[in-house]
Amino acid sequence: LENRLTNKTMLQESKLNKLIASLNKLNHHILVMHNVIDTYVDVLMDLDPNSLEFVTDSYHKESLKYGELQKEIISLISSVETTEKENTIRSIVEYCESLGCFKIASDLEQLRVETKENANLMDQKHSKMINLLLFASSCNADTLKDIYSLADNNYKAYDATGQIDMNGIGIGLNHQV
Repeated sequence: LENRLTNKTMLQESKLNKLIASLNKLNHHILVMHNVIDTYVDVLMDLDPNSLEFVTDSYHKESLKYGELQKEIISLISSVETTEKENTIRSIVEYCESLGCFKIASDLEQLRVETKENANLMDQKHSKMINLLLFASSCNADTLKDIYSLADNNYKAYDATGQIDMNGIGIGLNHQV
């Protein structure tokens, strides 16, 4: 019985150490995302199409990695056996404290707080980036509408059925975008 308890404790400790390592990776990646989002905003402000394509690809790649790290954390959290019905990092910290594993509990709590703060800051930066993209898109739509409204009124645009298109030149394309 004592041998089984020791094996179970060692397995739990291994899972907790993996959780700590994974939280460290997630926290580090959140800081990478901060830089990617900041770069994205800078490129949007500079209106450089070549850089925009590169940073969009970079953002997409890093976002996918962020999602994978989140899934890994969720899997590790659910693999830890505690007395709680649903595991959270906070409940795992409390569980570790109840077992007398104060170092692991302290490390987990510190990472939980730091990761949460960095994630909140990332969400704020992400929101700023999205608002900037929406603003740019809105300005682009208005500019295209202004340009196309300057077209020759005698010019007739036709739709796919051969009927006169009442939207005007280019407006339908812009609305689809």
